[in-house]
Amino acid sequence: MKYAIIFICVCMSFLSIGCSVPKCITGNIEGKYYYFEGGEDEVTSLPSITLYSDSTFEYIAPGLGGPYHSTGVWSNTKKGIRLSTRFTCIGAIIEPTGMCEKEDSIEVFFSFLEGKRSLNEIIINKCKVVLDSANYLRTTANFLNECTNFIVDGFEIFPICPHCSISNGNRYTIILVDNQYYPVINNEVWISKDGILNRPLRDGTCMFRKEHTTGLK
Repeated sequence: MKYAIIFICVCMSFLSIGCSVPKCITGNIEGKYYYFEGGEDEVTSLPSITLYSDSTFEYIAPGLGGPYHSTGVWSNTKKGIRLSTRFTCIGAIIEPTGMCEKEDSIEVFFSFLEGKRSLNEIIINKCKVVLDSANYLRTTANFLNECTNFIVDGFEIFPICPHCSISNGNRYTIILVDNQYYPVINNEVWISKDGILNRPLRDGTCMFRKEHTTGLK
């Protein structure tokens, strides 16, 4: 009797572990999804996202200079599918210049996603920063790591560079995105259900429907 009770408890433990697997990630979620607003027809020129079997994704969105492409990684979580755009930031060791010490300074070169453009000055976290003719800035890693807002010519600009990788003694190239349509997914959890991906937004959600359920070729 004692062993039978132990056996039942072990079985119940395995069942409870199985039940903890989130229902929102069951089934084959890999494939291409098109944005739609609840209608029957979707347009292939609208944003789309493709989830690949190697846990990477590609997001494509229209834009003034587009279409714009971004890539990233996705993973299953208890709440849904977590997606993050993979940003790249070019870094290289620099030598001390003037009174600046190697361990407490970095050198940053700003460039735009759409061609070359002279900045002259940029507002970073409400502080006006003057750049040289080549869009270079000498500052500290701490200053850049705390930056949350970049403004150029009165427009908010999204800097593509992972903050966690910025360290003193390095030179960086930061790409500034001057187009609101650039597809950036910043560590978001999307819900997958019945071939629909629901992306949470501040003003609600937007939906992407899987290609094979729409009749799109």
